[in-house]
Amino acid sequence: MSGAYYDIGKNFGKFRRGFDYYATPDERRLELALKCEDLLKEHASDLHDELLGFSTGIRLPYESVLAKQLLPHEISGCNLFFVKGEYTDNGHPIFVRHMDWIEDDLQRLTMLETRQLGKNVALGLSFAELGCFDGINTTGLAVGTASVPFFMGKQSVGLLDRYVARWALDNFSSVEESVDYLYSVPHAEAIIFLVADRKGTSARIEVSPTKVRAEVSDEGINVANNFFILQDMRELDSMPKDDRSWTYHRRIHDWFLNTKHKIGLKQVKEICRNHETGICEHLQDPPGGTIYSWISELGSGTIHLSVGYPCSNHYVSYDIVESSQMGKK
Repeated sequence: MSGAYYDIGKNFGKFRRGFDYYATPDERRLELALKCEDLLKEHASDLHDELLGFSTGIRLPYESVLAKQLLPHEISGCNLFFVKGEYTDNGHPIFVRHMDWIEDDLQRLTMLETRQLGKNVALGLSFAELGCFDGINTTGLAVGTASVPFFMGKQSVGLLDRYVARWALDNFSSVEESVDYLYSVPHAEAIIFLVADRKGTSARIEVSPTKVRAEVSDEGINVANNFFILQDMRELDSMPKDDRSWTYHRRIHDWFLNTKHKIGLKQVKEICRNHETGICEHLQDPPGGTIYSWISELGSGTIHLSVGYPCSNHYVSYDIVESSQMGKK
């Protein structure tokens, strides 16, 4: 979608009209949503314009749209990692995103390419929501988010991760710019951001309503799962050491040590698809696991996306520049 932010929101709302129905918020939730709206105006004003357009397009009460689109809801589990270009077979840095969540939400999975005058062209994914949980832009920046399910603090008034991720993709081309922005905004939840750029720089940014810590890395591998590890943040997270998220963390590092200097799309897809030594996950109650996965060689303008479990679905290439050629192999 292209045009002003309001127009993009309005067209996206029209696209969702008749599919989404939001409950009327009680007085307390509406009060919180209005406070979050003020923060969105302050820290990502263009996305507030998009929210206004979305409300017009979807034709649902504005109060209901505010509560649904601005307040925290159920959390998702994820695995993300980045490999520096000197360890890949063609010199391009590689960014990998696994979304671990419930199967039912696949029917709402939306990949949206946005083009606004004076902004980066961005390609982001969400579950039919404003903003994006992950994506890339044409400058070679990639962003992904992971929840912290064992966070011991409380949610607060602030920006959701998908607005922060989208703002970074729309406006920035470097890890350093993105880190500065994440330090400057109030956060509603405990979230881990993995950010990387085409230069080979990456950063792990751990945020909560009370603290933000970032570690910019020049290492060959950078990994983000569902737990805090940075100084002053680990104390906010009670995830047990036997949780599967720690297992995936170790598997990614072991894979890198065994594969480095010859890593290409083939090798990355193998760890994404493998159950015994990789990170493909299946859950039964409710049915879910790795419901989508994507890989991008940063700077290429392309993501390779598997919709559904990567062990049983092909990765299909989508070009952010030539979006009309959707689905080309």
